[in-house]
Amino acid sequence: MEPPLFNRRRGHAALRPPMRQPFIPERFPAGDSAPPSGRHRLPDDVLSQRLQASSVLLAAANPHLQWVSTLLADVRHIVSLTDADGILVRSAGNWPEREALGLLPGYDWSADAADTSAAGTALVRDRPVALAVDRPARSRACAAAPIHGTDGQVIGAIEISTPTDQPDPGRLALAGQAAQAIEQSLAATAMNWQAESIRLLQLMAGSTAHELANPLAALKTMIDLLARARLQGEPADMIAAAKRHAASLQEVVEALRVLGGSHDRQLRRTDLLTLQQRAIAAAGLAGRVEIDSRLSPAQQMIDCNPALLCRALDNLLRQARENATRAGGAIAVRLQPLDDGIRILIWVADAGAPPERRHGLRQEPFSTMLDDSELGLLLVRAIVEQVHGGRFSGSPTGSRFEITLPRP
Repeated sequence: MEPPLFNRRRGHAALRPPMRQPFIPERFPAGDSAPPSGRHRLPDDVLSQRLQASSVLLAAANPHLQWVSTLLADVRHIVSLTDADGILVRSAGNWPEREALGLLPGYDWSADAADTSAAGTALVRDRPVALAVDRPARSRACAAAPIHGTDGQVIGAIEISTPTDQPDPGRLALAGQAAQAIEQSLAATAMNWQAESIRLLQLMAGSTAHELANPLAALKTMIDLLARARLQGEPADMIAAAKRHAASLQEVVEALRVLGGSHDRQLRRTDLLTLQQRAIAAAGLAGRVEIDSRLSPAQQMIDCNPALLCRALDNLLRQARENATRAGGAIAVRLQPLDDGIRILIWVADAGAPPERRHGLRQEPFSTMLDDSELGLLLVRAIVEQVHGGRFSGSPTGSRFEITLPRP
């Protein structure tokens, strides 16, 4: 299988020796300055856990490991994939000495491991790296490139290892191209998963609204009949409270119908600044979060479904509060105009760093397993993108959430 942007001419150049300048990678000789020999390999049970944790990365990378290996079929080689910690999780190739070289799943090729590797160095430097490792019976030329997840964090590396007597500068470009192809596969998988999850969320919302509508209508009728009895004292207070709760349930049903796509989006002109203040109060953050609004009074007026957008903002503020408590920081909110819309930024601020330079706390790689936080953000995405035609970005463990809404 070839990657989406595979350049056949550049790829086949990897099989030819350099024509002009010799390949001079960083070199780690086996002298006194070399790290001590010996490598660590994980026990089978621990490796199994690593493979399970890297299942999404493995699924995206496997086809690309295979086409790189096929391309290098005339050269002794091993194409390796590591996770973010430098643990080798998959390898392919035709080099018989792969076990002696430590190029089997489970070996630790991080920068802290005993032997030096391009993969471990690429993970630390976050850029493609070429190395020549000179070790008795284990010499090799290797080129590696880091792999980034959908949130921009390094989640692994791909490395191409060949004998030191067959170096080629094209291998570094090939490793970088393969890493880019894997990243594209991860992005496509994430987009497909999010689209399918939103579709299922819409189906669930529509079905739940349908199931709630009839019992709620009967409940409201019974409350109205009781209200006609003109009861006094505590019974009258209970009936009034029941009416309020029934009205709240009716709002939930209407919101579910909108999410399910069975009803009109019910957009109306709304003051965004006032709505944001209401969401802050609903999240229990009144007086603790300041809004940096850069909108003019006219720009503050947007077309939205106030109930649903307030719910989305409430969810993000609650998630930000949890992240701020864990990481130590204050929650900040900014409203700013764009050429084609309005941007709402909610981020965990520390040391005065503006949101443009806050790329997030340590974020987990993309996973198909949902927890409560991820389900909440999926609901936010559905409200922003499906109901309002906007865009949303952010992850549960991140420090920055962004909503972009179109102008009226």
